[in-house]
Amino acid sequence: MRQLVEIELGSSADAECVAEALASFGSKLRENHGHWTVTTWQDDDEIVPVLDALHQCLDDRDIHSVRISVDGRKYVMERVS
Repeated sequence: MRQLVEIELGSSADAECVAEALASFGSKLRENHGHWTVTTWQDDDEIVPVLDALHQCLDDRDIHSVRISVDGRKYVMERVS
């Protein structure tokens, strides 16, 4: 089953980092009135590698947290020190 994954970010630089980190998963970056969102469609069994790549980007860029929506269900991912 394909799921829409949307990641909301607070800056264009952070969004570009996430879009690049998820490029192999077919990510798309869009901006709407100062809000940046990276989207990708993933199968159920592909979501963990997406989250792993996202987590690595959060660590690399020192991004504190992002909002994630998976098929309309909302979550927050935070860096853990």
